[in-house]
Order: sequence, then C-alpha cells, then structure tokens
Amino acid sequence: VPWRRLLRDRNLLLLSASYFALNYFEYIFFYWIYYYFGVIRGFGAAQSAVYVTILFLAMAAMLPVGGWASDKLVLRYGRKVGRRAVPLVGMSLSAVLLYTGASGEGTGATVVLLSLALGLAASSEAAFWGSAIDIGDTRVGAVSGILNTGGNLGGIFGPMVTPFIADRFGWTWGLYFGSVVVFVGVLAWLFIDP
Repeated sequence: VPWRRLLRDRNLLLLSASYFALNYFEYIFFYWIYYYFGVIRGFGAAQSAVYVTILFLAMAAMLPVGGWASDKLVLRYGRKVGRRAVPLVGMSLSAVLLYTGASGEGTGATVVLLSLALGLAASSEAAFWGSAIDIGDTRVGAVSGILNTGGNLGGIFGPMVTPFIADRFGWTWGLYFGSVVVFVGVLAWLFIDP
C-alpha cells in the first residue's frame, strides 16, 4: 500500500477531516444527549429515554435516505456534484438545527430539532463512504481505514471537548461548538472531488 501517497492525497485528507467533524457532531449525541435531556433540561429518566429513542430512530431512518439520494444525484449530475450535495445540505442543516435546538425552545421543539439535526447528519454517511470508494479505487481498504481513523478521532474528541466547554461556559455553548465543528466539515466538501 502506498501509504505516503495516500496520506498526501488532498481529497482523502479533506474527506477525513470532514468525517472527523461529522463524527465529532454525532458522538455528542451518542454520549451526552441522554444526560443533556435528563440532567440539564430536567426531563427525567423515563422521558429522556423516550426522547433519545426518537433521536436515534430519526438517525436510523435518515441513513438509507441519504445513501439513496446520493446515488440518485451521482447518476444525474456525476460524482462531484452527486457526492457533495447530500453532505453540503445535510450537515449544514444539522449545524443550524443543533444550534436552534440548544437555544432553549420548548420540549417538543427541542426533540424535533435535535432529531432532525442527528438524522440529517447521519444522511451524509453514505456520501463519505461512496467517496472513499471513488478515491480509493484499488486501494479502497486502505483509504477506508484512513477515513475511519479520521472519523474515530472526531468520535474521541467530541465527547471530551463538549463537557469541557459546558463546564466553563454552559451546555448550550458546548452544543453550539458542535454546530461550528460540523459546519467546518461542510466547508471541506467544497474542495473534495471524488
């Protein structure tokens, strides 16, 4: 495997950086959303469990929708536009929805906004993996490993940085920062050409 060449590939590095941002964002939900609902928002254990379930059902529903949309767009507009479109829209809306949902709306609005934020973020997953296949060609296993490492690093930092920020500035700011991170991941897609 030509590791040096792969680790210098601009498209792969941008894709991995964006996947870092997406996983940072998603892992906030994986690790902290139950705590946020139960302790910070004071919804109680049973109610929080229901709300978290709704969030993850939205994620599960949107994963295949994003893949389907990406495939359709690739067929119609080509790889560059087709792979970019879903993450550009999904991750941008996720940033806005998390920001809005963390701003202290009522319970129903918060659950809906955060469910949509996680679901739209998850809809971008297929575009990452499809782009890794496009970029990787005969080295798709190595390329996927690099992409996954970038994502897992985001998954490590998201759960650690969020409570660090929350401890100093409040949970709203910890979630706002997640919105900023995922939006930076959107910007990387403007320069990715699978």
